Formats: sequence, structure tokens, C-alpha cells
Amino acid sequence: MNENLKIHFIVDMDEQSSNFAPHLGVGYLSAFLKQKIPGIKISLSLMSDDLLKDINTINPDIVGFSCTSRYFLQFSSLAQEISAQFSIPIIWGGVHISIAPHELPVAASIGVLGEGELTVFELLENFNGSGFENIHSIQGIVFRNVGKLIVNEKRPYIENLDHVPKPDLDLLRVAWNRRNRAVMTTSRGCPYKCRVCASSTFWDRTRLFSAEYVVSEMRSLVEKYDVREILLFDDFFAINKQRVAKIIELKRTVPNLAKIRFECLSRVDSFSEEMAQLLKELGVYRISFGIESGCQKTLDYLKNKKVKLSQVVDAVSLAKRYGFQCVGSFVIGSPYETEVDIRETFDFINRLKLTSAQITIATPFPGTEMWEDGKKIGKVRDNQWSDEYYVLFGFDADLNFRELLKGKSLLTQIEPEIFLSLLEEAKNILLKVNISYKQKLRKIVRNLIINTGMGFVLSSKKHST
Repeated sequence: MNENLKIHFIVDMDEQSSNFAPHLGVGYLSAFLKQKIPGIKISLSLMSDDLLKDINTINPDIVGFSCTSRYFLQFSSLAQEISAQFSIPIIWGGVHISIAPHELPVAASIGVLGEGELTVFELLENFNGSGFENIHSIQGIVFRNVGKLIVNEKRPYIENLDHVPKPDLDLLRVAWNRRNRAVMTTSRGCPYKCRVCASSTFWDRTRLFSAEYVVSEMRSLVEKYDVREILLFDDFFAINKQRVAKIIELKRTVPNLAKIRFECLSRVDSFSEEMAQLLKELGVYRISFGIESGCQKTLDYLKNKKVKLSQVVDAVSLAKRYGFQCVGSFVIGSPYETEVDIRETFDFINRLKLTSAQITIATPFPGTEMWEDGKKIGKVRDNQWSDEYYVLFGFDADLNFRELLKGKSLLTQIEPEIFLSLLEEAKNILLKVNISYKQKLRKIVRNLIINTGMGFVLSSKKHST
């Protein structure tokens, strides 16, 4: 193997999104390859960069793409352009190709399916300078042979995740500091199979980094970036009580972690008094729940009858009692959801009194049960991804839904004009919920200033300039 190999990654993020939630998958892969191949040179372009200029300047031996469904077609066109202009072998990875290997772009030499560290390393071991050898025996890839698509045997997952080094954050160009938060993951996979999510399909099963690994990474983030907050960006951080307790125990031995606060994701049906106590002790201040719907019929559909609305109410009430900020995410526009069902969700959001809420429009992704439902009702055609399916937008105050949804194929069977009016209602509800929290926060700060005498200090500083 050429130890001076140069590989250039292109990921579907811009500067802002990369800083908010960087592509940790490529970060782990880069760290793993650098550990295994001393001297390898790894670079990265964000989609907001001048991609062709970067490739021309770096002149890599291999280009690696990683993207989700949202940018799959856009990146496929870009790969075609890169292949024609530079004649560089292209490796394609990410969630979309792993779940839909039959869509391997023509410009891609090979697609990496699932977890990438061991597979990419083996590919590089078999790289001859212009192409890849012995590919028929490499697990976890898809490729073309004389025009025919070949999907090799699935590669087993890495059993001990602690063997994977911490992600290469320098490559990802994060700009974290004490004024914003760092992001990390402590596991791979989710044991639940929600209808709208492909995580369980991609990862197959859940594996955890050890408590020792997790606390070591927390310490590294604080020491390197001086952050005061860390987002634990797992599908389900609180999946194992014993591990959370061990993380707390080890965290106490690291003085500079004492005042770090955390945000995590959790499930309402697994959120108990014991877990609330543990998360509070860890330093969690904010919990995001994937509530999905305030209508039991729709909730049964989205969560496969695993969650009851009473569990949502109990979990949010318990979280509030422990002083957690509560974020709830919801989905509207599922195939069998009616106008009445959606209004039930709106009423439920208003009653929950969340710290903040998020509402998204149902989007069918390959590998999900919702994708299959879309095929059944004729909204997903030919089992091929199309940009017309992507409607997973945030609800900004100035959003024009009529313009945004032009050319889109929605799963909802509600009349278009009625659904547009429901989207406007959803936007107003979100503005109300999220503005209400900001007003409460301003009141708390104002009272703090008055009660502690900070007002005098602030006004004195103002007049002294």
C-alpha cells in the first residue's frame, strides 16, 4: 500500500451545519485510517466549498463521497462531473447508498455499505494507484462488473467500538468555543424501529462506546475547545442505566468536567424516575423527545403501537419536575393522517407546554416502513429516490409553503389547500411555543439582574465607556 496516499472526502454539509452537527462518521473514518496507515493524507470539502477547485489543487488519488438521501442526486451529478474532468476513482458511502445499493451512481467505482472503517481500510489495501483489486472478496461493498451490479456479502460490525479512535475533528473544521456547544456520539444504532426512521435498518443493532471512552472524549472536547456544553447526539443516549451511572462516576474524577452541561435525546416510554435522577446528576439540562404525534391513531402508526400518549404526558411532566428543558419533535402529513388527527396534535402541543417544539412534514426515506407505505399508495414510484419526496423542512417564520412545496410529492392524502392551511397553523404554533420560552428566559435573566444587583454593575460599565 502507498502510505503517501491522498484521499479527499466530500460531505453534504455547509460551514454552518457542519459546526452545528458535523459529519462525525467521516471524522471517525479519517481517524481510523490515520491510525492504520501512517502518512496517509486526508482532506475534506464541504458542499459550500469550491469543490472542483479543491480537487484540482489537492490532486487526490481517491475521492470519497458521503451523503444522505437529500443530496444524493445532486452529489451524483457532481460525481459525474468529477469523474469526467479528473478521472479519479470515487468511493461512495453514507446512509442512502447503504440502504439503496441498487442506486450506486454510474460515476462511482464502489459503494461502501454500512459501517465504513474496516471496509475502506481494506479497499485502500487493495488500491493499485488507479483502481481496486480483489473487490469480489471484500465484504460490505457494491460495484459494477461489466455493467452488472454486484452486492458483496455484508461485513460484520465492529464488536468493540472502543477500538475506533476519537473522530478527527480537525478534518471537519469545527469552530467550537465556550460560546457554543460541542457534539459527540456515544453509541451506534437504535433498538427501536419507528416507521419514519432508517437508523435501525442502517445499523442493524445497537452498540455502545464504553463509559471510559465517553468520558475521555468529553475531556478532550473541553480541553481542546474550552466548551461549556456538549450535545450527546445519539439516537438514544439513555439506553443503558448502568453505563450512564458509570459515566457519572468517571466524570467526577475529571475536575474540568464538573460544570459542563449536556443535552441528549431520549424516548418517553423509557424515561423513568431513576433515569431522570441519573441525567440530572450527569449535568443534563435539556432533553429532546421524539414525540411524533398528539393523536393516538397516528402515534400507533409512526411508533408501531409502542408508545401511548399517556406516556408522553408522564415523561414530559417528570422531566419538568426535575427541571429539564423539554423539546418535542412532531411529524405531520403521514399517509393515513386526517385533518382532525393533525389538529389533535396541535392541541396536544399546546397542552404540553414544552420549552420548544419542532414540526416536520412526513418524508419517505429508503429503508423505512414509510417508504414502503409510499409505494403502496402510489406516492413513491419505481423504488427510486427522487428529490420530489424530500420535504423535511424546518418551519421558519417567513416560510412560503406554497412555493416550497411546488413539484413535491407529499405522502398526505389531505386536500392540498387544507394541508397548506394546516402548515400555516403549525408555523404559528411553533412561533408561539418557542417565543414563549424566550420570553420566560428573558424574565428569568431580568429577575436575576434585579435580585443580585447585577443591574448596577451593568449600568456602571455602560456609563464608564
